[in-house]
Amino acid sequence: MNILTKIEETLLILTEIENNIGLLLNLFPVTEKNKTKALDDFKFLFHLLLIIQFCKFYDEVEFHLRKQLKDRDVEILKILKHLYNPVKTRVENGLRQFRNKHVAHNNRDRDGNFVPACKTITDFQIPTNYGEFLFLSYCVINYIIKLKKIFNSDFNSAREKYKRIFQKDIQMMDDFQTEIKSINDVKSKLQPILTRVDKELLERSKAKSRRIN
Repeated sequence: MNILTKIEETLLILTEIENNIGLLLNLFPVTEKNKTKALDDFKFLFHLLLIIQFCKFYDEVEFHLRKQLKDRDVEILKILKHLYNPVKTRVENGLRQFRNKHVAHNNRDRDGNFVPACKTITDFQIPTNYGEFLFLSYCVINYIIKLKKIFNSDFNSAREKYKRIFQKDIQMMDDFQTEIKSINDVKSKLQPILTRVDKELLERSKAKSRRIN
């Protein structure tokens, strides 16, 4: 059968989001030395594109993955929440509204009055520096990478079905480096989260092995 299961659909959708963010970060390399000029040149467009990906990630996890894992492995959600919650908080506190009002639609209120995006950035609590966007990007990418490793057989099955259906393989960011190379405060914020997630995933794996034995 070529029909994708729900978890396979989600893994493919999240892989596309991972690829999109990875491509954006590769196209927009920012270091401490050149970040000011880069922000001046590309900040607004770059941030808009990332906001779209963060909202897509939130929608897929919140409204689809949660349902799929409810009876299958809800513990995974509890472990990966350390990577998910920073994005969830930002999306629910303004990114989703900002996307709907200013990114996906014209800059108008309900009465049709023009409302510049810059006027409402503060109201929607939009991140205003590259470091925070980078931190959220790495949270999303690492969440998806770890999820695909956990459900590796489902992901491989999805890829094979995708090949049969569309006669081509899905795009993979195999060369994307998840190591943090740019801003030090991002590394200091993200590394403890990754360490905690890896520790809890290892404990989960050991517990499953003990139950099997």
